[in-house]
Amino acid sequence: MLRAMIKYIYTLITLFSINVTASNIDYNEINLLKNAAIAQSMQYQENANTLTKGAENKAKKVIASEKEFLENQQKLLQDTYQNNNQNSKQKYDTNLLVFISFSMPDEAIKELLIDSQKYNASLVIQGLIDNSFDVTLKKITKLVKKSGNIGGIQIDPVLFNKYGIKEVPTYILKESTHYDAKYDVLSGASGIAHALSIFKEQGDVKA
Repeated sequence: MLRAMIKYIYTLITLFSINVTASNIDYNEINLLKNAAIAQSMQYQENANTLTKGAENKAKKVIASEKEFLENQQKLLQDTYQNNNQNSKQKYDTNLLVFISFSMPDEAIKELLIDSQKYNASLVIQGLIDNSFDVTLKKITKLVKKSGNIGGIQIDPVLFNKYGIKEVPTYILKESTHYDAKYDVLSGASGIAHALSIFKEQGDVKA
């Protein structure tokens, strides 16, 4: 009986509280809060759309940049391969050549790609992988992406023969960009900067 009375009293108190709370509601304030919530939701949606568009534009720029690189690199490979098949003397706009092979660790080639831009050097491979432009281009693309889309690699089997390249990396520092210019050769250096420091101390064309 006591429990039933307590329950009844508690129910009355609860109903009374609800009635009192309901009687104190400010409907104008509720409408203001609702409108504010709607406006904030719309702002969140607008911000989300802006971020999405920004991300899409950035992705498009990256894709365009990579596409441009691929086109340029493919043209470079085709031109140098075609020229050397015709036994012509490929012209380089640098007097610093670095002979490499894809048998080298990717990390080592990545560092050489980065430094090749810093020191205006040309990275040279002997030929295509499996005689395939596609396979070779995919390999180069992978390496260039690792280096931050920096640098490029050329094919020149004629130069490999001219300088008698037997191991990689091998560095050639020429007196000028002329094909038959006097040169120094060094194998086994840990990078372009290291090779240049040795050329500076011991090379014949260090000037």
